Amino acid sequence: MFKPVIAVMVLSLASCFSKPEPVTLSMPGKTAAIVDPVKESRTMTILIGTNNVKYYMGKFSKDKIADITPGEELHAKIALLKDQVASLPDTSLQDQKNLHVLIKLDQKGNAKNLTKVLDEMASSDVETYAIVDIRAEEAALFTQP
Repeated sequence: MFKPVIAVMVLSLASCFSKPEPVTLSMPGKTAAIVDPVKESRTMTILIGTNNVKYYMGKFSKDKIADITPGEELHAKIALLKDQVASLPDTSLQDQKNLHVLIKLDQKGNAKNLTKVLDEMASSDVETYAIVDIRAEEAALFTQP
């Protein structure tokens, strides 16, 4: 007599624990003003294409672009760059001691790689990162053979 009730309770509890949780992503408002510009020497840019991920430090230059794999390789690179940025001179402001990461997704960019990169920001304790629009010269890197 009580078996159907117990089965319904077990099923309802099991489905309650298996619900996916959305990730909270904070985005600045349209009127947010930049108070202190970040130095290019402290900025890493990650470019996400269809099947690959590229990165560079500082100002854009085709000579600085390197391929990288999300996961262990990206984690190691971020750790290295965080140490390098922390040791740079002129770190009077606490915010300027941190690595800043710009994430740019190509039009045909892979959402799986974007997810991996965002997960890496959390696991590497990158305090300041943003998803921003990709520039034309950066997007051109993914259209070249």
